[in-house]
Amino acid sequence: MGADAQKAIADRKPPQAADVLINWARKNSLWPMFFGLSCCFVEEAAVFTARFDLARFGAEVLRASPRQSDLLIISGTVFKKIAPVVLRLYEQMAEPKWVISMGSCANCGGMYDCYSVVQGVDQFLPVDVYIPGCPPRPEAVEQSLVMLQEKISAEERPARSIFHLSGGTQGTQKPILVDGRTKSRDPRGPGMQGTAIRGTSTTPPLFHDSRSDVMWVPPAHRITLNEMQQGIAQDLTARFGPDITLSEPTSDMPAFQVTPARVVEVLRYLKDESRPRFRRLDDLTAIDESARRNRKAYPDYHLVYHLLAFDPPARLRLKVPLRGTDPSAYSVTGIWPSAAWYEREVFDMFGVRFEGH
Repeated sequence: MGADAQKAIADRKPPQAADVLINWARKNSLWPMFFGLSCCFVEEAAVFTARFDLARFGAEVLRASPRQSDLLIISGTVFKKIAPVVLRLYEQMAEPKWVISMGSCANCGGMYDCYSVVQGVDQFLPVDVYIPGCPPRPEAVEQSLVMLQEKISAEERPARSIFHLSGGTQGTQKPILVDGRTKSRDPRGPGMQGTAIRGTSTTPPLFHDSRSDVMWVPPAHRITLNEMQQGIAQDLTARFGPDITLSEPTSDMPAFQVTPARVVEVLRYLKDESRPRFRRLDDLTAIDESARRNRKAYPDYHLVYHLLAFDPPARLRLKVPLRGTDPSAYSVTGIWPSAAWYEREVFDMFGVRFEGH
C-alpha cells in the first residue's frame, strides 16, 4: 500500500478507514472480462500482451466468465441485436462492477448513424469511463484503467454496504435512463447539430418496434434518370420484356427487378453487349424481407446485384425476388469469378443456395 493510502487510513475513523482499504484492494485487482464486439477489440487485445504489461495496474487476470469478472470493456459497435447479450453479460457479473466504453462506436454510435446501431452503450448500461478514438490506442486503454482506479478511490464508499449498513456506494450506480428525457435516439454527432433529427426520442423496447413512422426524416433523395440511363432501361425492356421491370422511384442509381429464371442472361447481356458495358460486379448480397410491415407485398428474400461500368461511368442495381424456406438461385461465377466469395457469404448468412456454384 502506498504512503498516501496509509496516511488516509490513519487520518480516518471506521468505516471511512475501511473504505480506503477496500478501495485500494479493489482498484488494484480489477478482473476484466475477455469480451469484445468489433474493431476496437483488436486494440484491446493488444493491451493484453506482455508489451503493455497490464500487471502494473493489477488488471492482468482476464476471465472468460462474467461471474468471475468485475470490469466490462465495451470495445466495438453495439448493434441492437447484440445489445441484449451485452446487457445479460453485465447483469451476470457480481457486484461491484464497472464499465469502460471503448471507442467512438461504443460511446455514441460512431459513424454508424443508422437504425440498427445503439447510439451509445450508455443508453442501457451505466458507464464509468469513456475512451475516445476510432480506434483508441492501447495506451488509451491503460489510461482509462488509471482513471477508473482514481474514480474508485475518490468516489466509492463500500464499507457500509459490506457491513450491511445503510448508505455507501460501490461499483457503478446511476439512475435508470428515461425515454425522451434522459435517453434519446438522436444520432447526430459533433458538427451535425444543424441537420434534421431522424426519428423520435423514444426507443421502443423490442427490435421489431424500432421502425418509427418518422424514422427517416426528411425522406430519401430521389433522382431522375438521365438520357443514358433511360436508354439502358429501354434496351433491357425491349430485349427481356416482362421479365425485367424498372423500379421507381430510386435514390441513387437505376434499379431493376428481374425474374430468377433470366437473371444470368440479363447479367451476361449487361456485361458483354449493353451500352455501356457493366464490366465490374461491385457487390452481390441478399435482403431478408421477413420483418416487413406489409409482409404480403414482398418475397421472402431479394438477391441484390450492383454493377459498375467504366466507359462511360455508370452504376446499376438488379434485384431478384426469391421465395420459399429453401431459396435458390443460379450462380453467376461463370460471368464474374469474383462472385464466388459473395455467393458463399450469402449462403452462410441467409441460406440461399446457388446452383452451379
